[in-house]
Amino acid sequence: MTDKLEALSQPVAVVLNKYGDPEAFGERELKLLADLQKVPYNTNFYSQEYVTALLEELRIAKSDRDKNGWYVHECARIQKLLELNGVKYE
Repeated sequence: MTDKLEALSQPVAVVLNKYGDPEAFGERELKLLADLQKVPYNTNFYSQEYVTALLEELRIAKSDRDKNGWYVHECARIQKLLELNGVKYE
């Protein structure tokens, strides 16, 4: 894993129980782990499942090169979605 990828793989936030109550009825809070000053305004946070699904769509699109123009268009669309979510994919 490259150093940049290693740095990007670090969590930026964690969901915790606000008062230490049992999970079934506890109140949740979001604790930032990243330096908030480095996070641009209007940054959205997405679930890992969403990003993983986008990466899988890209993998499938790249392996399905027989669909002519669909491949180029679909890969470009998925790569744009990934970039909007802060994921660089070559």
